[in-house]
Order: sequence, then C-alpha cells, then structure tokens
Amino acid sequence: MPGKNKQVYKAIAAPPMRTRNLAVWLDQHGQKHTELAGPALIHQPLELARRAREPVQYKQQLHRHGKYWFAQLGHHVWHESMFEKYALTFLDFLGNVSHVTAQPCLLVFDDGTYHYPDYFVVHDDGSRALLDVHFEQLITDKTMRTFANTKKVCDAIGWKYETFTHGLASRRGQKQATANRRAAQADQPRKRTHWMSERDRGPLPATIAETRPDRQNDKSADPQITLIYLDTAGIRRSDSIPVIDSSQLAEICQSS
Repeated sequence: MPGKNKQVYKAIAAPPMRTRNLAVWLDQHGQKHTELAGPALIHQPLELARRAREPVQYKQQLHRHGKYWFAQLGHHVWHESMFEKYALTFLDFLGNVSHVTAQPCLLVFDDGTYHYPDYFVVHDDGSRALLDVHFEQLITDKTMRTFANTKKVCDAIGWKYETFTHGLASRRGQKQATANRRAAQADQPRKRTHWMSERDRGPLPATIAETRPDRQNDKSADPQITLIYLDTAGIRRSDSIPVIDSSQLAEICQSS
C-alpha cells in the first residue's frame, strides 16, 4: 500500500475480488485468516492479533509514531500519531478495558473499498469494539463512507463501533489556556538565581562569635549569603540573606 513520498506500508493486501464484507487478520502466530463479516466473528480473539498494517517512517512526516504506556493493561500500546496517543489516554483514564490492539485487522467492504481500523478494544463487561481515531477537521465524504461501512460490518458481527474525533477542540482549548497562563506569568518579574561558590565567598563561619566576638550581639553583623541574579531586563542585581547556625535554628524551632 503506497504512502506519502511513495513509501510502502507493510500491510495485509486486500483481496482482488471485493464484493462481500470480509474481515482479514493475522493471529498471534502470524497465520492469516479471512472470514465473512457475521456473528461467527464475535468471539474471535482479535485482541491477540498481530498488526495488520505497519506504517513506515519517512523524512518530514507530520505525525509521530510511538508507544503509549496503558496503565490499565500494564504494557505499551502502539500509536501512529499523537492524536491517537491522546485518544488512548482518554480510553485509559475514562474507560474500563481489558485489551487494546492496534491495527487489528483489514475490513473489506462490498462496495470494493477497504479499511484498516485503528484499534480493537475489549471492555471489562465483555463487549468488543472497533475504534477509529480521526481529526474532526479532516473528515471528508470518503471518511464518512468508510465510517458508515465499518459500522455496518460491526453491526453484522455484533461489535460496537466507536470513533474519537472531537478531542482536537479540547486540546486546542488546553493549549490556549496554557498559553494564557504563561503570558500572565511573563508579566511577573522573574529571577534567575546563582549561588556563589565557596571559592568566591570563602568558607561560611560556623557561629557569629567566630566572625566578630566583640560584635556577636550586633544583629547587623550577622553573616549573610549574597544572591546574584539577572532580572527580566537582564540587569545584574544582588540580595543578601542572613545565615543562622544550628543553635539559632533550634531556638527558632522551640519558640515556634
């Protein structure tokens, strides 16, 4: 199956004669199965199937392949794009599932077209479903026909058919909220703190008495640490922080 830049996908080939609704998949041993889409398929273990389609990566591709750690299942689930990863995150935290399989099968439709669903999902209640993930803004008439054909096949088998298409608006809303929050934070003065090394400032005194025994009661003589930083305008500034020893810290803790 040719992809962008004439790259070739590793995929189960669709049969030349496509006049009936069929399901084609590879079991866990790599053996190919082709069955009519009907009730006999409802209990076929597609959750153990190998991926029916493996897209290859190419230079300057806009989507990112990867693996999502599915917390409910305790293992990774492959995804073809970050939007699919986003859908898996929703499924992981909002659904109760026992199996999720990526690119589980090839569906052949009686109108001559075919489709590789994105995921096969087994819910905790035993129900099974095919899940397709697609940007709402990129759905075309061809996509809608594919969705309709897939739902027709799922209804014939007894599976549910689920689509994830509306997450993009929520994602954009989250990104806009993050951008607004960062813009508000940018208005606040920010400091980059650099602690002086012992080589620059010398060793710190253990007690005030060691520094100036004659002025140990003078609070203005307390040893201090100097913080040097750059403000948001890039101007170098410095602040001083008093240093207390362990005995003073104990007194403060007892008084509090």
